[in-house]
Amino acid sequence: AIEIRDLFYNVPARRRFMKGPGPEGARVTDAVQRLALTRRMVHFVHVVAGREVLNAPPASNLKDRAVAVLGRDVARYMIPIVDPDPDDPVDVSGLTGKPQLARPNKTQLFVSVNGRPVDAPEVSEAVKAAYGEILFRGRWPVAVVEVGVDPARVDVNVHPAKREVLFRDSELVERAVEEAIGSTLVKADLVTETAPRRTDIPLDVGAAPAEPEEDLPTFEPASGEPMTGSVQIDLAGGALEEDRLRAAMDIRPIVGERPGWDDLGHVPSWLVSLRPVGQIMDTYIVCEGEDAMYLIDQHALAERLTYESIKASAAHGRLKQQLVLEPIALHPTESQLTRLETRRDALESLGFSFFNADDGTLYVKALPSMLGQKMTQEEVDVLLQDLLEGEASGTVSAKEEVIRSMACHLSIRAGQRLSPKQVVTLLRGMAGSTDPLACVHGRPTAIRVTKGELERMFKRTE
Repeated sequence: AIEIRDLFYNVPARRRFMKGPGPEGARVTDAVQRLALTRRMVHFVHVVAGREVLNAPPASNLKDRAVAVLGRDVARYMIPIVDPDPDDPVDVSGLTGKPQLARPNKTQLFVSVNGRPVDAPEVSEAVKAAYGEILFRGRWPVAVVEVGVDPARVDVNVHPAKREVLFRDSELVERAVEEAIGSTLVKADLVTETAPRRTDIPLDVGAAPAEPEEDLPTFEPASGEPMTGSVQIDLAGGALEEDRLRAAMDIRPIVGERPGWDDLGHVPSWLVSLRPVGQIMDTYIVCEGEDAMYLIDQHALAERLTYESIKASAAHGRLKQQLVLEPIALHPTESQLTRLETRRDALESLGFSFFNADDGTLYVKALPSMLGQKMTQEEVDVLLQDLLEGEASGTVSAKEEVIRSMACHLSIRAGQRLSPKQVVTLLRGMAGSTDPLACVHGRPTAIRVTKGELERMFKRTE
């Protein structure tokens, strides 16, 4: 046992910089957690103010130690990292969390190099980059990343406490970490799930997605006999189906009374087949899957599909233009004009065309044809203002920012009523999407509530 009292009692200058018991206690807990995750054969017990906050008995594997350190409710949503190239000079292993665990900071992103817990910004950034668009902006994943590299390639003397390290080939390490976690996420089931209410639920960490079945028929929605068959489509191997994505773009809200929902049967979607049963709050689509209920955010899903459709069209060259009958006059500020100039090439490659008048007025003389066909003049004005106001993220290109903004404004909104046929179109679009589980801002498109979770909510099971 280690007991420390009167820390820095004879260093007044250091004591003055110490914070209160809460912040200092949190730093100690963080240090103990990092040690516990890397020294798995040591039994750690951490007590703060008479309260046991961590009890981690010896563990034979990282999964069991993560349960003790991070809690079962976190560990059950963590996926074992599989290094796609174990023969390269950088070994990557550990656990990485589903996007739903993301935090506003990286306090639960634990990195170790050759068994030593360290701060390695290059590794942390590579972990975040591997998540790409499925992580909400400004959030950090929960992960325990273990990097193994030749000690000769690491400088451990850049920090007095050996807390930080410097890699001699940082790009090699970053690439290895990003590829390992990226390939792990592609093969994992990342659907957002409701948090469990108990701590004794068996762990199901890193369950592989179901293998696609061969030679299954394509089921069409019908209002007659319910369809009992199902189709599973492997997300990792799904190809971009532009027709389905463009069909999702054409969805417009309906007016009038809420339509009736006959039994539409199972709709082939991404990893599972879904049976749509209704729309609630004119915002969320309710579906039944195998032993689970799925809630789908209609705007988030439509935004994802619209984004992929625009991006696929842009990859083949400039988007089609539509001249406006009367140029749209804008009166931007100097800062807005500066932003426009940084994005001008991107905007023009996507079908926008501008010219500056001598009096400072900015005129829009052409728009992407899809905007003119699907948006009112007022909606176009809002989009243009958004393009002028939006700040560049610094992590994506100007063209990417414009495509994301266009996708958001072109998509069906929350609060807009859909017909069952339109819902089926959206669900089918998921099958052709490269990343159907997050919108372009990183919000989840679907949440899964399992049968077991529903039974616990209704006290049908203990």
